[in-house]
Amino acid sequence: MASSSNSAAVQEAVALNSGSLRPAPGVRGKAARPRRASTYAGFDFDVVVVGAGSAGLSAALTLGRCRRRVLVCDGGPPRNAASPGVHGFLSRDGVRPAELLRLGREQLTPYDTVQLHERKVRAITAQRNGFQVSGETAQGWPFTATARKVLLATG
Repeated sequence: MASSSNSAAVQEAVALNSGSLRPAPGVRGKAARPRRASTYAGFDFDVVVVGAGSAGLSAALTLGRCRRRVLVCDGGPPRNAASPGVHGFLSRDGVRPAELLRLGREQLTPYDTVQLHERKVRAITAQRNGFQVSGETAQGWPFTATARKVLLATG
């Protein structure tokens, strides 16, 4: 006779394999909680992060783990691109800036609520209960997005 903890584990495994639940990124054997509905209907995102350097990617990682809908706007090459290394960054002291950004982007891939796009933000306008962010894509096309919050991480 299986113990109740084994029974729960079997039920969880069946639920995971049936596709009704999926494991949270980085958490083995635990089922993900269903995404809670946004209390601010009508917004494209919960948060728009302006800046895709290490600060912006770190913020997006944390928000993605919290299942927030996030748009990260990458406006171009980082300011420290010419630097031979990043220093004083725990566990990554001396890493080249491009490698740090590659690792950060890679770590965002499991979070399907996070989108990273080349966007140059030109204006942020306050709206009722949120913000409108506008600018242009890498191809020069205009874009507009709305969000409950905006996080500036431009260095």
